[in-house]
Amino acid sequence: MHADGLTHVLLLGMGGSSLAPEVLSLIYSNLALPESRTVENNLTFSILDSTDPAQVLETARQFPPQQTLYIISSKSGDTAE
Repeated sequence: MHADGLTHVLLLGMGGSSLAPEVLSLIYSNLALPESRTVENNLTFSILDSTDPAQVLETARQFPPQQTLYIISSKSGDTAE
């Protein structure tokens, strides 16, 4: 990831698909920030648990595609993320 210039990790999930990653990020993060957390190797990890267009746009601004690893998580396969 570092060799490819990635500095951010963004998990896209809703409800149960984002709850476990959120708990783990709280446990293993260096900074206990509510929205975005810095984890090992200076990667910024955040969870987008929304399909609200304004929140998606703001998150897209904060997580540039060329520097972000996107993880899509769906427990049911039927949700909008």
